[in-house]
Amino acid sequence: MTVIVAIQGPSGSGKTTLIEEVIARLRARGLSVGVMKHAHDGLTLDRRGKDSQRFWIAGAQAVLVAGPDELFVRQRCSSSNLAELLGLLPQGLDCVLIEGFAQRVAAPDLPTSMRVDITPGLVRLNGQPVAREEAAAALEEEVGRCLNRSPVAERRTGIRP
Repeated sequence: MTVIVAIQGPSGSGKTTLIEEVIARLRARGLSVGVMKHAHDGLTLDRRGKDSQRFWIAGAQAVLVAGPDELFVRQRCSSSNLAELLGLLPQGLDCVLIEGFAQRVAAPDLPTSMRVDITPGLVRLNGQPVAREEAAAALEEEVGRCLNRSPVAERRTGIRP
C-alpha cells in the first residue's frame, strides 16, 4: 500500500520545507518516498542547447536521459487526472507526497491517505492543528501508522514490523 499525502498551502507557507523534512525522516526509517509537484507556470528541467532539450524542441513525444545513478524522463502530457499522473511514478513507493494540485486532491478517484493544509502560522493534519515545529514528526508518525510501522514502536523495540 502506498500512503498518499496531499500537502496544500499558498506560496511561501513552508510546504517545500515541510516536505524536505518529511522525506528525510521517512528515508531515515528506510521508507521509499516519491513527490509529485504541480508547476503552475510550466517547467524547465533542461538546459538550453543540451541534446535532450534540442530533441524536445524538435517535437519528441518523450525524452529519457540516463546517468550513472539517476534518470530523467520528460514526456508530453495532456492529462491532469491525478490518478493517472500517480501511475507514472515507480511502483512500490511507501509514500507519495503531493504538493499543490489544490483543486484536484479532493477528487473521489484519488485515494489520499491524509491531507496537510499549511499557512505560514498554522499546519493542519487531517483538519487537526499541529504546531509547525512538530509537523514533520506528526506526519512521519501518521505515515508510519498508515503503513502499520509506528516510529514509537520502532524506537522502543528497534524492530520494524
